[in-house]
Amino acid sequence: MLFSLTADLPAGFSAVSEADEGITPPTAASGGETRVSFRCPRPTRAINFVAGPYRVHEESLGNGKTLASYFFAEDDELSAGYRNAARRYLERYEKLLGPYPYQRFAIVENRLPTGYAMPGFTLLGQAVVRLPFITETSLGHEALHAWFGNSVQVKPDEGNWAEGLTAYLADHAFAADEGRDQVFRKEQLIKYQSYVPAASPMTLAQFGGAEDASAERETVRAIGYSKAAMVFHMLRKKVGDEAFYQALRDFYARMKFKHAGWSDLRVSFEDASHQDLAGFFEQWLTRPDIPVLTAKEIKLIEEEGRPLLSFKLVQSNKTPFQLTVPVSITVGQDKLTRQIPVTDAETAVEMPFDSPPTELVIDGEYDLMRQLTPPELPPTWSRFAGAANKIVVVDKNINADIFKPFLELLTTMECKVLPEEQATSSELAKGSVIFLGTGGATSRALFARPAHPDQGFTVDVRTNPLNPAEVAVLVAAQSQEQVTKGVTKLAHYGKYGFLHFKDGRIQDKQIAATENGLRFDLDSQPKGMATSQAMPFSEVVDKLSTSRVLYVGENHTSYEDHLLQLRLIRALYERDPQLAIGMEMFPRAAQSALDDYTAGRIDEKTFLKKSAYFKVWSFDYRLYREIINFARRHQLPVIALNLDRDVVSAVFKTGDTNTLAAEAREELPADRDLDIHGYRGRIETAYQMHAGQRSDEKFSGFLQAQALWDETMAETAADYLRDHPAEKLVIIAGQGHVNKESGIPPRLARRLSASQT
Repeated sequence: MLFSLTADLPAGFSAVSEADEGITPPTAASGGETRVSFRCPRPTRAINFVAGPYRVHEESLGNGKTLASYFFAEDDELSAGYRNAARRYLERYEKLLGPYPYQRFAIVENRLPTGYAMPGFTLLGQAVVRLPFITETSLGHEALHAWFGNSVQVKPDEGNWAEGLTAYLADHAFAADEGRDQVFRKEQLIKYQSYVPAASPMTLAQFGGAEDASAERETVRAIGYSKAAMVFHMLRKKVGDEAFYQALRDFYARMKFKHAGWSDLRVSFEDASHQDLAGFFEQWLTRPDIPVLTAKEIKLIEEEGRPLLSFKLVQSNKTPFQLTVPVSITVGQDKLTRQIPVTDAETAVEMPFDSPPTELVIDGEYDLMRQLTPPELPPTWSRFAGAANKIVVVDKNINADIFKPFLELLTTMECKVLPEEQATSSELAKGSVIFLGTGGATSRALFARPAHPDQGFTVDVRTNPLNPAEVAVLVAAQSQEQVTKGVTKLAHYGKYGFLHFKDGRIQDKQIAATENGLRFDLDSQPKGMATSQAMPFSEVVDKLSTSRVLYVGENHTSYEDHLLQLRLIRALYERDPQLAIGMEMFPRAAQSALDDYTAGRIDEKTFLKKSAYFKVWSFDYRLYREIINFARRHQLPVIALNLDRDVVSAVFKTGDTNTLAAEAREELPADRDLDIHGYRGRIETAYQMHAGQRSDEKFSGFLQAQALWDETMAETAADYLRDHPAEKLVIIAGQGHVNKESGIPPRLARRLSASQT
C-alpha cells in the first residue's frame, strides 16, 4: 500500500519511518510539539514509526543519498562508528549486487532488545548497540536486507529465501574475510543438528519466518537460516562464482520493489549458469531430510605396480540425494581433492596413485548440507537446548535456591526434574541431562569433581557418557545472584560447550575440538626412531627410581612380562627398600590374606584359599608367584588394588550401580570420571573385540564397570600413598589400565599429587 504519515512529536523528539521521498522538514506545532510528515512513493507491506529523544547525525552517501544515525544521548559517542561501518557495508553490497535501493539509510536505536531491518533503516536495541561486535556482525546482516527482504520482498506462497541468502552473503562472507568460512559452515550444521529432529516434517519451502518466541523458534531458524545458507553455498559451488553473483545481480535488478520466490531465483541462476537446476531446487526445497553420508569397504591394494584406493560412498537416506561429494586424499605432503557425483544409495569409487595415500577425508571443508557424525559433533549448549528429552538433576547437598533462576528457565524448556535418588543410569541414558551443582553423588559418579572456577557461574557441556548421542551439562555457581546475571545470556552462546560468567559478563568461552569431515586412516607409514645410545638397565632403574609411583604394564599371559616386573621390583628395592607393590589381580577384600602371607603368618595354600585367587583372577598363579614370594621374603607390602569382581560383573550386567546392595555401593569410589578424553573409544574397541564388532545396549554397563575398575585401583593406591608418605609404589596391571592418558595415572593424579612413571 501507499501511505503518507504526519505526527506531532514531543519537544526534543525525532522520528523515522519507511518514507523514502517527500520527508517534510519538522515544523512547530501547538503546545511546543514538532510536526513531521512522511510519504512512501511505492507499496509497502507495513508502516513502522519510531520516535524518541535522539541525537541525529546525517552525512552524504553520494548520488544524493543520505546516511543517518538516531542514537540516545548516552550512546551518541557510538554513532560515528556505526555510520562508518554502515558506509562500508553499503559500498560493499553496491559493488556486489547493484545500487542501494533507497534514498536514506539510518541506524536507529531502540529501548527494546530488537534487531530489525525496515526499508531505509535498521532498528537496533540499546543493549544490542552497546555490544562491541555488532558493527562487525549484525549491522552488516541488517544492512543487506535493504536489497533482499525489503526492496526485493518475499513471495509468501513460496517460502522465505531472504533470511538464508542474507545469512550467506553477510555472515558467511564476514567469516570468509577472516578465513573462518569452513568454521561458519560447520557451525550451521551443528546448529541444525542441535535443533531439528531427524523426523522433522518442515521443509525449506515451508519456512516463512522466525519472529515469534515459541519453543520451536530455534528449530524454524535452523531450517530457514542455517539450512538455507548452506543451500546457497552448494548452489555457488555448483554453478561457480561468476555465474552465482551474476545471477544475484540479475535477480535484484528484475525483482526490485516486487515480490519474489524461489522460482524467480531459479530463473536467474539457470540463465546465468546455463544449467537445468530443477532437480537441485526440488530436493533442497521440498525434502525435510538431509543427506547421511559415510564410506565403507575402504581398501588400499597394490595393482599394476601402484597403489589403488577403492571405497563406496554410502547414503543412508531412504531416497538418495543427488550430490557432488568433495573428497580429499593425503598423499605424502600433498592433499588431492576430487569431486564425486553421487546419485545412488551406494557409489563405488576407485583412485590410482603413484604413492600410497595415508588418509581419506569426506567433506572436510563442510561444503555439503549433511548430518554430522559423532566425531565431528562437539557438546554444546545448543544441543542441550534442542534435545527432545531433557533431564534436570539438582545436587541435594546444596541450597537449591542458588539455582532457582536456572530452574525457572529450564521449566520453560520442558525439562523433567528428577530427584537425585531417581537419577539412575538407565534414566540418564534416555536423553540430555543437566546437573545443577557438581557435588552430588550422581554427577560425581560420571564426571568426578570437575575443576570449575570458585567465583561466578559456570556451564560446562560434556558428552553424556551413558548415551554419546546426547549431552550432559555440569553447572556450578557461587550464588543465586551470579546465576541470575548469567543465565539470561545463555541464548547468545549456544555454539559453545564451556561458559564462565562473572557478574553476568562472559569470562571464558570454549568449543571442544572435534574432527573436520569424515576421516579414515588408510596407511600408517613406517617410522624410525633415532637412539644415541642404548641405556644400561641400571641407568633405566636410576631414572625410574626418581618417581614415587611406577606402572609396569603387562599382557596377563606373558611370562616374559612378569619376569621383567620382578626384575624391576628387585632393582628398585635394592636402591630403596621402602617399597610397596600394588596388584590389579586382587580385590580389596583379599588384603588381609595378602598381609598374612607376606608377613609369614600363613602358608601358600592357605593364602590362595583365603584370598580366593582362583575365583577372582582367572590367570595362572605361577605367573605372579615369584613376585609375591619376593615381597614375602623381604616383608614388602602387597596392596590389593581392585574391587570385588562380583560387584563389577553386576554393574556390567545391569548397567546401573543403583541396583547394587547398599553395602556394595558403600565400597564404590565416589568420584568416577567416564569422560576422560579417549577413554570411551579405547574401552569401546575392547568391548567390540568381545561383542562381535557391535556396540549394543550392554556397552554402558561395560563402560561403567571398567571405570569402576580403574577408579578403585587409583583410589586404593592414593589412599595407601597418603598413609605411607615415605614409600614408593609399583603398580602391576594390564596394559590398558596403565594407559597414561585415560587409565589409572590421571585418576590417581586427581586424588594425589605424586610423580608417576
